[in-house]
Amino acid sequence: PGYLPLGMEYDSWLSLRKIQGEADFAPASERKFVFNAMFSASTNENRANLAYTIARHAADHPLPVFIAISKEWTSKVNSPKTTQVNSDDYMGVLLDSVFTLAPAGHNSESYRMFEAVEAGSIPVFLKADFDLEESRCAHSLQHWHDSPALIVDTWDDLYPVMTALMKNTTELDARQERLGMWYEKYMRKTTADFEDLMLAPVPVINTDGFEEMMLDQVAAAKREKRKAELRKRRRWKEALRREQRRKEVKTTEKMALIDEASSPHYSTTPSELMELEQEQGADVPEVIFCNTLANAYAKLGDHVLTRSVLYAMLGIGGGGSSDVSSSDGNGWRQ
Repeated sequence: PGYLPLGMEYDSWLSLRKIQGEADFAPASERKFVFNAMFSASTNENRANLAYTIARHAADHPLPVFIAISKEWTSKVNSPKTTQVNSDDYMGVLLDSVFTLAPAGHNSESYRMFEAVEAGSIPVFLKADFDLEESRCAHSLQHWHDSPALIVDTWDDLYPVMTALMKNTTELDARQERLGMWYEKYMRKTTADFEDLMLAPVPVINTDGFEEMMLDQVAAAKREKRKAELRKRRRWKEALRREQRRKEVKTTEKMALIDEASSPHYSTTPSELMELEQEQGADVPEVIFCNTLANAYAKLGDHVLTRSVLYAMLGIGGGGSSDVSSSDGNGWRQ
């Protein structure tokens, strides 16, 4: 249920109405071409194989056929830039062909098969196309299994089968008539099935308690949203606490290094301190400070300690006027 046949392409339908009108089409036995092959070879590998088969057998089987195989597919068949047959000529050939080859393209179902039957031409299918599962419209030919259309096992059978069928023109006319009757019944049934599907009464839905159910669902959604917000806030607070703990540990490690650097383990002896005091005119505490600064730099590597912090740690006072630099790499005052 719900399947709707592809049917004819609109431009082809307009061309058919313009050429044929309401008149009956010619019987199969009075048509000019045994078959026509009008398709693009690029849309399916089997189409390319069919094009090769036609080219290979054309000389051996001089049947009156119409061949127009293009390399690339286009939807603009009526454009003057395309190499494909325009809609008027296309439908004219179908109206004058006993058979129309309908190889699978992008899909196994195509406009061509419907256009052929509408023009009184018998479609020719490849048996493998009925089971083409890779297609987006897989098994779309299943409705045509029992139709009077012609099905060949391989395209190599095309010319031998055509040659044999053309020997009995009476049977060709009968087959054409059976195809028309089958097609009308098939299309009428498909249309009726589709109409039944579309016009089927809509089942009555019991709405008792529907409003309460919707309110419950809205309330549940709000609760879930609130829980998500709380989880997000808890994760944010935990991240802040972890960052604070990390900073505290880092500060503690720095202070431990400062304490170690500020401990009394100077390399300068008391007598050397006195000599420095006399030579440079510097106070002993300042010399001690310079030695301590060198120790701190050695311990902390590239961590820069400000002079005021070391002053405070050593109890010398907050930011004196002594000039301290690192011109010799150890932090000694010049």
